[in-house]
Amino acid sequence: MKKLICLLVIVALSVVGCGEKAVAPVKDVPFNSVPLNSIPVVEKKWVVTNTFEGNGEKNTEDFSISKNTRITWEVGSENTWFSAFINKSGENVGNSVANVETGAGKDTTYVHEEPGKYYFSVNAHSKWKMIIEQQQ
Repeated sequence: MKKLICLLVIVALSVVGCGEKAVAPVKDVPFNSVPLNSIPVVEKKWVVTNTFEGNGEKNTEDFSISKNTRITWEVGSENTWFSAFINKSGENVGNSVANVETGAGKDTTYVHEEPGKYYFSVNAHSKWKMIIEQQQ
């Protein structure tokens, strides 16, 4: 009988002394209850906000730009030069947007200026066009 009691005490002490704690099982919780294919994707579109045209040198009217703005410029004559600078409203020094020395051309420039009011300073030898688009 003494052996049985000793054996029970040893088993009880070893179970208590293991140091393992019981952990409650974690329930499976869905990350998102809405299926991914049912979430609408909102695509941003480029929207024309201003268009400027001219023939020769010109400073445009002021216009506003936001964070995502691009400028598409076009010059139409084969024997021409064209340069355009974007200037902060009220200032004379700006950053180059386009510079074409000879020939007709068309390109898109993405603006990396802070949002605010700006104008273009254009130097050209022929007809030109600039289209400002903002992502909305």
